[in-house]
Amino acid sequence: FGLPPAGSGPIAVERVRDIGAEEFNKRVRAGHPFIVEDAGRGHPLVGATCDDFHQRFPRAQMRAEYTGGDREKFISLGSEAWLREDRLKSPSKEHSSAGTTQLNAPYVWHVKDGGHEAR
Repeated sequence: FGLPPAGSGPIAVERVRDIGAEEFNKRVRAGHPFIVEDAGRGHPLVGATCDDFHQRFPRAQMRAEYTGGDREKFISLGSEAWLREDRLKSPSKEHSSAGTTQLNAPYVWHVKDGGHEAR
């Protein structure tokens, strides 16, 4: 798939800018990781803050991650809870390298799914 053999150590990831669709597709097909540094150039949400999302999409639903085996929980972007309060959780073994320090668990907004999983 274009990657070096396992155990050969970290690989350098190329950073590109101003890349066209043809070049992007060629790189994806080659299977080498790369970073498009200016992928959002010109998009109106570049530089948006959490407050901006809170105001603009108040009915959108995010999934609370690392709920500790509890049923998945959803929270509205319009809620103040995700925006103003920490949600400290003990990390699961698969999400932590070591230690017992509580982490501020993230929320994930699956925009690509249109939020259907929360309905």
